[in-house]
Amino acid sequence: MYLITGVTGNTGRVVAEQLLSKGEKVRVLVRDAAKGEPWKARGAEVAVGSLEDAKALAAALTGVKGAYLIIPPDMQATDALARGAGFVAAFKAALEQQPVAHVVYLSSIAAHLPSGTGPVVMHFHGEAELRQLTTPVTFVRASYFMENLLAFTTPITTAGVLPALSDPERATDMVATVDIGRAAADSLLGPTPNQHEVIELSGPTPYTLQDAAAAFGATLQREVTIARVPAEAVTETLVQAGIGANMAGLYSEMSAALSAGVFQFEAGTAKRVHGTTTLATFIESVLGSHAPQKQST
Repeated sequence: MYLITGVTGNTGRVVAEQLLSKGEKVRVLVRDAAKGEPWKARGAEVAVGSLEDAKALAAALTGVKGAYLIIPPDMQATDALARGAGFVAAFKAALEQQPVAHVVYLSSIAAHLPSGTGPVVMHFHGEAELRQLTTPVTFVRASYFMENLLAFTTPITTAGVLPALSDPERATDMVATVDIGRAAADSLLGPTPNQHEVIELSGPTPYTLQDAAAAFGATLQREVTIARVPAEAVTETLVQAGIGANMAGLYSEMSAALSAGVFQFEAGTAKRVHGTTTLATFIESVLGSHAPQKQST
């Protein structure tokens, strides 16, 4: 039995699907029982509770041999780093109460850096806390999510413009969340590590925002140009887009780090894994329906 969190989002959904497709027993943890019904219909057990509730999480961990844990995003958080610390504290307390054989935790590229990476700092502290557990934890340090580019779907599809919050010519490791889910599932199904480990996860190759604009253009069959947002205007631009002020500030810091080339994997002995989803394939899969339809003759 495996406990999977985040099944109403991107990566947890894929992890659960992968395990169920291989005949594994799965328990999903959801805050709302109604959101667990589709998983129950697919043969999964459903536990209802909050990830911030250590007691509920410990109960959900009972009888499982592996778990996938994530800090769910909240773009309106008023103190995102403190919120992240609260989730990690609950994870740690639950696993101390109810140890399991193996945990996979979704971390991030650059999580080895103590500052200057925006929201990723929560994973620096999160990893440090979870390393104190006796339960072996695999930290999946995923690179920049390709899905982040979809925040600009409206200007891309309506005006042919991709706003660039960071240097559009700076190549960055990117990965599709489907590949994150697959890598996490593979880790849970593989040999149980005897100590904490790091997996550095990227896509097939690094991409620039210029590459992204070209891929969007190819899918939409129109020119997509880059509009660079000045560094001093990034926070306000994100606030105007509907992101809370705290998160907007953290993402502004992350954008500056991306431009400076800070978002790199840690030099060392971590296992490096490459997802198979290319940027072009990802964009086609989510925006192909926006392309002009060919007229039949």
